[in-house]
Amino acid sequence: MTKPRNDFFTKPQNAEGIEINQANPLVDEYQVLKRMSQSAGEVFWTADLDLNILYISPSVLYLTGDPPEVRKKKSLTDMMPPESVALIKSVLAEELKLARTRGAESTHGRVVEVERYDKDGTRKWVSINASGVHDENGVLIGIQGITRNIHETKTAQLKLAQSEARFRMLAENLHGVIYLCRNDERYKMEYISESISDLLGYPAEVFTSDELSFTELYHPDDRAGIYETASNCVAEGKTFHLVYRAKHKDGSWRWIEEKGKEIENERGEKLLEGFLTDVTERVNREEQVRESQGRYEQLFNANNDSISLVYLLPNGELSNFIEVNDAAGEVIGYTRDELLQLNIRDLEEPGSAAEIEKRLTDIKQRGASRFETRFVAKDGSIVTFDVKSRLIDYQGRPALLNISRDITQGKIAQKKLEESEEKFLKAFHNSPNIIGLSDVETGEYLEVNQAFTAKTGYTPDDVKGKKI
Repeated sequence: MTKPRNDFFTKPQNAEGIEINQANPLVDEYQVLKRMSQSAGEVFWTADLDLNILYISPSVLYLTGDPPEVRKKKSLTDMMPPESVALIKSVLAEELKLARTRGAESTHGRVVEVERYDKDGTRKWVSINASGVHDENGVLIGIQGITRNIHETKTAQLKLAQSEARFRMLAENLHGVIYLCRNDERYKMEYISESISDLLGYPAEVFTSDELSFTELYHPDDRAGIYETASNCVAEGKTFHLVYRAKHKDGSWRWIEEKGKEIENERGEKLLEGFLTDVTERVNREEQVRESQGRYEQLFNANNDSISLVYLLPNGELSNFIEVNDAAGEVIGYTRDELLQLNIRDLEEPGSAAEIEKRLTDIKQRGASRFETRFVAKDGSIVTFDVKSRLIDYQGRPALLNISRDITQGKIAQKKLEESEEKFLKAFHNSPNIIGLSDVETGEYLEVNQAFTAKTGYTPDDVKGKKI
């Protein structure tokens, strides 16, 4: 870029119009200010009370791509989006208010961060240090300021703030606790989410301040196993999975499931990050299930997916349902007792016998299968399921455990989306008008229609990746 001419400085003259000689250009105030205005990274400007630019330094060319004479013809309001203009005007209003009450003493610098328009219309962040300009009577007659480019820094700050906000929102809304700790004997917490208070009754700061070590809450019978399992997994570079008891603030013992791994931070320090979940109820249920000879009704009914169990008979056929959860009947309109009188073949869409045989063969060979199937609900409607089926041993007999998720609405939405996209593509390519699709951020073409090629001679491959 060519260095801008300085059209704003003329050599000082005396009352008779004779140029004043400059003794030393290194210390002469005029020469110093001239050089600063030409080469500084900041832009110096002066505006009247209507925000019309009266003077702007040559360095504006480096900041915006426009020379001073172009920017000088514009108002500050022409250079900024509405929200930035509103902020600038509010600062000016405060200056006017101060000027009326305190006169020239109100002159002070105000720093604001706003967005402004670049030459190509893009929005860039700048910092403006503005102050009032007063006449000899203390009357505010304008404003002057220094504008600095802070776009990269501000953008990074905003992205970081958004990222941290999303992380904290996620951390505090998860049904569990996220932590980051040192891999030492006390597992000193660098970070632990506030939900730890729901889990064990203690606020997060008692752990991050090392007032209380999490290891002090381990059940004595579990402590050695925790250290051994975690240490071995970390040494092998694996994720560790622990289930142990920890003491709640109220004195009760809670079962905790912990999954974590070793990471390295930007300073090269070895840390552990992981997730804690209260599984007290689950452990208690599992104990009850074991005591009731492996019947899993409570576990089944705690799941929103449809879960069913059928025997694989010696003749290769499937028995009636021997176990189902509440969700299995709710989706297709049957009660649990009604389902236990039915077979999978009674529910699947007519004409699916061959597909059922194919799935059974796959399950027998691989021990598991995943597929989509369509059931006829009690009211005659069709419900589409995504099914995970696994061959298991149940009470000494081969059985199929099926976990099914209703994906009917998703299928309908997918079909509508495909139909919509098909209509769009037909309209796009068959339109007699020239149409092009381009990336909002880069302005590069992504696709053009047949009319574009016919009227310009450029094929889609010619223009893809190019700007208009």
